[in-house]
Amino acid sequence: MLYGGLGWLGDHLLGTVLFLPLGVVGGLALSIFVIYKRFGTPERTPGHTN
Repeated sequence: MLYGGLGWLGDHLLGTVLFLPLGVVGGLALSIFVIYKRFGTPERTPGHTN
């Protein structure tokens, strides 16, 4: 929501229509990356082998 809001604000102030979609897509990509980094990789424990 933050990046979409910043994109909307940028579009509103500059009179463009480019920044809102970029903000929404960028925020979505960043949130997926953060979720993957937090939950998608198993933690390595010392002395534990797979």
